[in-house]
Amino acid sequence: MSRERSRLQVEIWNESQWRSSRAEYDALLAQSSADRLFLSSDWLTLWWESLAPQSDGDVLHMLAARDGGTLVGLMPVFRDIARRQGLRYRVANLLGGCVRQARGVFSEYLDIVALPGRETDVRNACVGALLRLEDYSEIAVATTPAYEDWYAVFRRYGRWRGGYVRVIDHMTSYQADLGSGFEAYLESLSANARRSIFNLRKRLQTHGQIQFERVASADWSTGLEILNGLHRQRWGSPAFGPMTTRLQQQLMQAWSDTGRVQMSKLNVDGKTVSMLHDLRLGNIQYNIQMGFDPNFDSSLSLGLLHLGYAMETAAAEGVATYDFLAGTGRVADYKKRIANHSRQLASVQYFHGPVVSMVFRAHDYLRRLRRAKAPVLLPNPAPASSTKQSSRS
Repeated sequence: MSRERSRLQVEIWNESQWRSSRAEYDALLAQSSADRLFLSSDWLTLWWESLAPQSDGDVLHMLAARDGGTLVGLMPVFRDIARRQGLRYRVANLLGGCVRQARGVFSEYLDIVALPGRETDVRNACVGALLRLEDYSEIAVATTPAYEDWYAVFRRYGRWRGGYVRVIDHMTSYQADLGSGFEAYLESLSANARRSIFNLRKRLQTHGQIQFERVASADWSTGLEILNGLHRQRWGSPAFGPMTTRLQQQLMQAWSDTGRVQMSKLNVDGKTVSMLHDLRLGNIQYNIQMGFDPNFDSSLSLGLLHLGYAMETAAAEGVATYDFLAGTGRVADYKKRIANHSRQLASVQYFHGPVVSMVFRAHDYLRRLRRAKAPVLLPNPAPASSTKQSSRS
C-alpha cells in the first residue's frame, strides 16, 4: 500500500448524518463489489432499528473515507457493551451482525463498502480512525467473506499494541450458477441431485395438479405465517422469530413495487405444501427461508422440488446466481448437493488492550491444549460374523 493511497480522510457520521446520506451510500454500493442485499441501506437501517434488546450503550457510527473529497469507502459500525469471559467492555461491531451475541437478525457477507481496488486502504484507514475515536477493547466483524483481509488489517494494528486477533465460526454458503440457463445448471449436477430437484416432478404430479405460484404482495404477511407454520411442523419452531419477522415485513413493504420480493408457494390440488421466501437484487436471487409439509410423500423432497421451480423461473427472468446462503438441512447438507459454487465465511475479532487481549489469548490457548489432550475414541471392532455380513450386503 503506497503512502499516497493510504492518506484517506475519515469522517465520522452519526445516525442522523447516515440517514441523510443514504443516497451517497447507495451510489457507492452500486459501484462496489460489496453484497447488494445485506449491505444495502434498507437492510442495514432496518437491522439497526430492529436491534434488540436496545441498550443505552448502542451508538451508530458511519466511518466515511474520502480521497481528496471523493468518497471511496464506508465502514458502518455500532458501539455495544460486551460481557465475555467475566469482562465488561466496549465493542465496535460491523453493522449487520454481532459475533457470538444473541442480538440482531442474522446477516451474511458483511464488509466495508468501497470503490474497486480501494478496499484495503479503506479498511486500514477506518480501523485506525475507529481506534482513535473511542477506547474500544474489541472490533468485531461477523460473517464476512473477507475474513483473511480483516485478519491482515487487525494483525497490522495489533502487532505493536499487544492486540490479539482470532478468526472463528467458519461456515460455507452455496450458490447455483444460472448464467447459462436452467438446463445448463441441471447438467452440472450429479444424477442424484438432478433427480431430487427436477426429475421427481413426474412423481409429484401423481399426487394431483401441481401449481408453482408467486405470492401477491397483498398476501406476503399471510405467506410468512404459512411458512412459519410449515417450518414449525418440521423443526418444532417457526422459521422467523418476532424480530426477523418484523424486519422482513418492513423490508417487503419498502420493496413492494420493486420486484425484489420473490415469495412463492407450491400447491398440490390447491393445497399449499411448500413456501419459499426469496429476495432478488439485480441478477442475484437470495433464498432467505423455506418451509414444506414434512408429512407429504417421504420419497420426495418438496423443498428441493420447490427450489427447482423457483430457479427455473429465476433463470428465465435473467437471474445469474441463485444464492442458498449458509446453513445446512436437518438430515443432510442439501445446499452442497445442489450448488456448483461456494463461498467461505467467518467472523473476526480484534481484541485491543493488554487485559482483554491476554484473557482471550489464554482462553484460546487452553482450549487448544484441551483438544490436543483429548483421547481419540475409536469404534469397537465388529465381530467377525458381522463384518462378513456387512461385506456381502
